[in-house]
Amino acid sequence: MIMILAGLKGLPHELTEAAQVDGANSVQVFFKIKLPMIITPALISSIVLTMSNFNNVTIPMILTSGGPGESTNVITLMLYRTGFGYFQFGLASALSFLVLLLNVILVMIYVKVVKYKI
Repeated sequence: MIMILAGLKGLPHELTEAAQVDGANSVQVFFKIKLPMIITPALISSIVLTMSNFNNVTIPMILTSGGPGESTNVITLMLYRTGFGYFQFGLASALSFLVLLLNVILVMIYVKVVKYKI
């Protein structure tokens, strides 16, 4: 939210004034002027939050430990248990590579949906 707020605060006020003088209402100003100009901070924030939540192992471990049974087990918790609980480092590295691929695919989807030019 701080990145998006900083992006909104950094917008030139003259653009919104000119749009309002031309007859644009607040919804049009937001969708036609403000949103396209803050797309980069929004994209970066969404990528960071998704990666942080996807790769989080501490919250599921502390709250439920993957139980009851295996109902709340996530891939990062399984990766942690495989590597450090069962000492199967080959399988844990394969799972971590799978998590890396999923992260890359998610980032590519974000960039395609937003139509961001790199």
